[in-house]
Amino acid sequence: MRTKLRLMLIPFFCVLTSFVVAQKKDAGISTNLGVTCKINTRNNIGFSQMSYFNNNASNLWFTFSDLSFNHKTNDHFSSEFHLRWVNHKLRNGSFQQRQMLYYSAVFHFKIKPIGVNVDIKSRWQYSAIENHWNDSFKGPYFYHRFRINLEKPINYHYKVSFNTEFFEPFNRPTHAFIDQVRYTATFSYRKNKNWSFSLSHQTMQQIKSKNPYLYTFVGFATHYTF
Repeated sequence: MRTKLRLMLIPFFCVLTSFVVAQKKDAGISTNLGVTCKINTRNNIGFSQMSYFNNNASNLWFTFSDLSFNHKTNDHFSSEFHLRWVNHKLRNGSFQQRQMLYYSAVFHFKIKPIGVNVDIKSRWQYSAIENHWNDSFKGPYFYHRFRINLEKPINYHYKVSFNTEFFEPFNRPTHAFIDQVRYTATFSYRKNKNWSFSLSHQTMQQIKSKNPYLYTFVGFATHYTF
């Protein structure tokens, strides 16, 4: 019992410590509200609404509205099809929009001796621009995103996970081969078969750009499944 309690408290201390020591311009909060409808054992559709607040959570930075269809082929492979609407707030208070289509192939396996679940996600992304962003590149964006996620269930209700994600731009000649890396630690609580909640800490690190950013976010998520 004490071991489980320690495992449950570790993410809270990590999130609190990182948020306290982060620079003011780098600290922020993210929120995510999601719902999933199970069509059958292999297919489901989902919708989520996510927001990022930077500058010590005082400024709305990004919003994402995501509609998805997910198909589970077997215990080791699943596919995701997403349509996403993105809004980015500029310094003058106006918003820029883009629409995003992407496909993700997800490979699942388990390291049985230590009871760790592993997900490897390969995401192929196409972004169409409605109002051009503040960028000299005026065309669609093509990205490959590669993520490795390690998940350790504590019991039916609790689990912890850690993942690293790499962003690889295809048609951005001014960007590095990998232009962003994200690190995320998450503590999740499943109340029952319908409701789940999570607390996370995420670091976004831009690489080899003119003015690279380093942001840290504390995230709160709620999900309902029916």
